[in-house]
Amino acid sequence: MWWKLYCAACQIAGDGLVDAWRRPKLDSDRNYFRLAERAIQIAEKHIGRRETAEMRFYAGMGYAMRGRLLGLRSEYRATASAGKRMREHLVRSTQLDPNLADAYLGLGLYNYYVDTLSFIARIVRVFMGLPGGDKKTGTKQLELAAAKGRLISVEADFYLAKCLRNYDREYARSTALFEKLVASYPANPLFRIMLAGNLIRVNQLDRAEKEFGAVAQPPAPGSDTPCADWLRELAGRGLNYTRSLKVPK
Repeated sequence: MWWKLYCAACQIAGDGLVDAWRRPKLDSDRNYFRLAERAIQIAEKHIGRRETAEMRFYAGMGYAMRGRLLGLRSEYRATASAGKRMREHLVRSTQLDPNLADAYLGLGLYNYYVDTLSFIARIVRVFMGLPGGDKKTGTKQLELAAAKGRLISVEADFYLAKCLRNYDREYARSTALFEKLVASYPANPLFRIMLAGNLIRVNQLDRAEKEFGAVAQPPAPGSDTPCADWLRELAGRGLNYTRSLKVPK
């Protein structure tokens, strides 16, 4: 459900980068929040009987899933609250089992984002008493989750690539991560269209045109989805933009 919501919220910026930056509340969000809350309830019920690192991880990721959509809806205070609860569970998870690498996805994102918050978001963090973060620590934790995670290594690569692109402007390193994702999942149009935008940043316009063109192609019979339809439209815009950059001035 998350990836469908994320895909539908994607937009292409005037510089060719594709991402889901924000979107309004929708009635259909209730189903997503209901599932996230159910996951939290099940995990916390198990914790009440016998605390384990695994159940702490599942509870933390339930709050992380809540926070993802709340953040997309620009509900900053609710996002901060979910992030605080996520962090509490995941910190405890790593205390119980330091080798549970999957837990470092959520901790890495928390550390990274809290250290890169806007001025308004920093005020919200202080007002709500959220612990501080450290971007370098967050990056290392995301790298650990990507390298050793059993459940969320793909997500760790994806979000690390986005962080490096959106905040650090490390386009070459971000591009390498998106290339890895495309190589592993060549039929995934989301990974491919995000790679295409990065390729513009590293001045590989021919490759960017090729990747946008691949996403813009009509789908194979039986493989069409609403997500693929929407990304195809965005890829067409990206393709036109890339070609405009190649026209001699």
